[in-house]
Amino acid sequence: MSQLIFKELLAKIKAREKAALATIVKAPLKELIGKKRLLTDTGEELNNLPADLLTAQQHESLLKQIKAALAKEEIAKYSLNLAGLAEKIELLVEVYLPEPRLIVMGGGHIGQALYDFSSKLDFELVVIDDRPKFANQQLFPAAKEVICGAFEEVLSDFNFGLNDYLVIVTRGHQHDYTCLAKVIEAEVDYIGMIGSQRKVAAIFDKLKEEDYTQTDLQMVKAPIGLEINAETPEEIAISILAEIIKERRES
Repeated sequence: MSQLIFKELLAKIKAREKAALATIVKAPLKELIGKKRLLTDTGEELNNLPADLLTAQQHESLLKQIKAALAKEEIAKYSLNLAGLAEKIELLVEVYLPEPRLIVMGGGHIGQALYDFSSKLDFELVVIDDRPKFANQQLFPAAKEVICGAFEEVLSDFNFGLNDYLVIVTRGHQHDYTCLAKVIEAEVDYIGMIGSQRKVAAIFDKLKEEDYTQTDLQMVKAPIGLEINAETPEEIAISILAEIIKERRES
């Protein structure tokens, strides 16, 4: 059963969902040590705790503690008194999160500069472009994934999720619009799009015509990056990553 729990935990992390795993680390009976209870962010649950180990009230109390750790994304310890046993059992609740992932739409000069700087940070990097010249593993050798294909098609099938940071820096107005329209409703940590105030306003107006709300648009950082009067691709990349780091640490 423990193998099944770990298999499910791994599947959830790969699906970019978070999960919490409670493990008995101290107990008066050796056979209880290592028993587990897994809870995912979507409410799915697996456990190999003995059926009669906890009362219904204790099960509910433990579930509450696991949910609290999951919400705070922090490790926690929890103790329980069991009827008929002199010592308490102690459980360690560990929270598992997917690795932070930087998804760059556009493999041009700014995308390449983002690659150079983000490789020093703890992001998995994904680069998407519709041109083989700008979407190949030779240009981005340390990237987790490099995808060459039409933006609309690639993004339609892409699995976005927790700890994803999306950067739209394509080569033109139309491609930026296509990308934003495809990702604006994704449940991710950050969406940013490059462009002047005028270009951003034009794209936002077009999205409003398609019934996207102001609330939807407020989720998008555009123009992208912290305001540092950046001009070169390298400076723009630094401003973008600085904004992402700020968002990540303040969330």
